[in-house]
Amino acid sequence: MENIKGSCLCGSVEYEIVDDLKYAGYCHCSECRRWTGSPFSASGGVAATDFTLLKGKEHLKSYKKGVNSDAYFCQQCSSMVYGDVPDYGMTYVLLGTLDTSPTLRPQWHIYTDYKVDWFEISDNLPQHKENIT
Repeated sequence: MENIKGSCLCGSVEYEIVDDLKYAGYCHCSECRRWTGSPFSASGGVAATDFTLLKGKEHLKSYKKGVNSDAYFCQQCSSMVYGDVPDYGMTYVLLGTLDTSPTLRPQWHIYTDYKVDWFEISDNLPQHKENIT
């Protein structure tokens, strides 16, 4: 497997993942909309052991995004970069922070009952009203 690098907007934080995403998708929940400032988030998860922080640990600030999730953003440019879900041994990255496209493309839309009314989902990916876990 090849590795893919990613970074925040200003480049203070850099990371690398193994190109072996376990999932990838779009989330339309209100938390993800506020978290990203976008109508949805695009993220993908890798095994925590397949994520390596290359530089910028001192620039990271964490936010307790959920009971089992810590999100990390760059204090310099405010980019949301990645998050940890220790109970599942997973790390998720925001797909927009990757330098190149991963092999696995987004597979679904979740929390579609919460999407903004002005955004029309126009692809043929499965849509789920809630999470699919």
